[in-house]
Amino acid sequence: MKEGDVFDAVVRKIMPFGCFVDLGHGVEGLVHISRLSWGHVTDPNEVVKEGEMIKVMYLKTDDKGKLSFSRRETMASPWETAPVKYAVNTVCTAKIVKVEPFGAFCELEPGVEGLLHISELAHQRVGHVSDIVKIGQEVQVQVISMDPLARKIGLSIKALIAPPVKEESEEDNPGHKKKKENPEDLEAKPLAKKYRNNKTDNLKGGTTNNSGSKWATDFSSLLGNIKSEEEQN
Repeated sequence: MKEGDVFDAVVRKIMPFGCFVDLGHGVEGLVHISRLSWGHVTDPNEVVKEGEMIKVMYLKTDDKGKLSFSRRETMASPWETAPVKYAVNTVCTAKIVKVEPFGAFCELEPGVEGLLHISELAHQRVGHVSDIVKIGQEVQVQVISMDPLARKIGLSIKALIAPPVKEESEEDNPGHKKKKENPEDLEAKPLAKKYRNNKTDNLKGGTTNNSGSKWATDFSSLLGNIKSEEEQN
């Protein structure tokens, strides 16, 4: 047998890690669970049955003489059409098949999976991926990156959710912070306006207007009264 040769084989025994097949003439080998289908398989009984005739491709023989086969390689790869079906910005339904600390792997169809990174789960910070998605859950996602050569697809839930509207506060916009007015300033404004409108020819050495003289006289009189009261006491 040469690597890549395809044969008809009978499924003789199913195990949690795959199935043993019989090619006849005493030739038997193992089809590992990862080689049973392009899709994610958790139980070999989901895709093959004992006594069933299937096509397998010969892969290799190890040092102990054990033969390895693949059923997956005898079927068309879904990645042949994936770049078109799942182009960037495509919105589709995906099934969560594996959860990791950095994100979740989603199955778009059997054999085509993408990564939903933790940063693409929500607009807010996510502490644990399992807080947002669970294994077996179906979610709506948007394709944000596609690498057909590496067979990698980047997915996002966040891209389909409108960002929260942040209410603007005085702390966020200090330039528009309302100025706190001083009562003394409020009282001084009319007085300042009054004197600004009062024209005078000689501002050097003091004021020459009548209101200014009256204010000075009243103030001197007040100081005299206070001094007299102190002397009497």
